[in-house]
Amino acid sequence: MSLKIEKIPFGNMPDGRTVYKFRMTNESGAVAEVCNYGATLVNIEVPDKSDKLVSVVKAFPSLEGYLADRGIGTYLGATCGRYANRIAKARFVLEGLEYSLAANNGDNSLHGGIEGFHTKYWDFETDEEYVHF
Repeated sequence: MSLKIEKIPFGNMPDGRTVYKFRMTNESGAVAEVCNYGATLVNIEVPDKSDKLVSVVKAFPSLEGYLADRGIGTYLGATCGRYANRIAKARFVLEGLEYSLAANNGDNSLHGGIEGFHTKYWDFETDEEYVHF
């Protein structure tokens, strides 16, 4: 199946690096968009019953929304990590050692914490069929 990939500037990080949105369109016209801030899914468009493309993803309209959301944590389209879900009391024991994490959800650490994958600028490569983060 043929895939068209467009690289579109999406905004700038506070340090000036450009964040890109990658718009991938398949032969039937369905669209998926991802950006390299947080390796985030920002849009999916599929045909409705009238063959009109409609977005089926809740997302921010611009990079600024994702940057502002960093401390709020709605995680819209986010790649969660280093772990997903909550770690109670922002600490855990592994092989007898206790590790403390940054709390970002009350007393808990959620989806990788304050500096989770969703807050990172991801390097990328594209080819004819894929976007690699």
